[in-house]
Amino acid sequence: MPNPVRRTCDKTVVTLMVLLLLMGLVTLFSATYYQKAATGDALAAVKKQLIGVALGAAACVTLSRVPYRVFRRPKVTLLLLATSALTLILVIIPGIGVSINGSRRWLNIFGLSMQPSEFAKYAMVVFMAGALDRRGEAIDRLFTGIIPLLVVPGVMFLLILEQPNLSTGGSILICALVMLFAAGLKKRHMALLGVSGFCLGAFY
Repeated sequence: MPNPVRRTCDKTVVTLMVLLLLMGLVTLFSATYYQKAATGDALAAVKKQLIGVALGAAACVTLSRVPYRVFRRPKVTLLLLATSALTLILVIIPGIGVSINGSRRWLNIFGLSMQPSEFAKYAMVVFMAGALDRRGEAIDRLFTGIIPLLVVPGVMFLLILEQPNLSTGGSILICALVMLFAAGLKKRHMALLGVSGFCLGAFY
């Protein structure tokens, strides 16, 4: 009888993640202590953040037990992209998206704020990874291989610009280009896309 496969995790990654979370909580406490103390609860912001940490940890543990091949399924990819598109559209609608300092980047769900653009990053990575795996050598062709792949990151970029949030939108395009490069994108195509991205950023 074969021995059952034991699931393991990278302890270094977990340790670094915990340290980053602790640093973030300490920084948050330091930045909000006096403001929140005036309202009667100096730990209010930290408590709210801890709820997010708990939800994120639960999601992390749950997803770690899901075989990665599940995310290659077209239906799963489509669901992630549809959810991302829906939330990105909702956040720019006045009265639904929460506007802070002139930017409408947040959705308030059960008292917790979340940025749809952050979810869009994960959806884009799953889409690009699956698409690159299926297309193979097609990425050697610019107009029939590369450009169609960039439609999804491009639409996300435009929706995020409406918030406006150039830094997050730009990071999505940059991440998509890095994935293309890792998949074997030709240098001349990489240079062309890089120059195009630079011109777009300068125009904006």
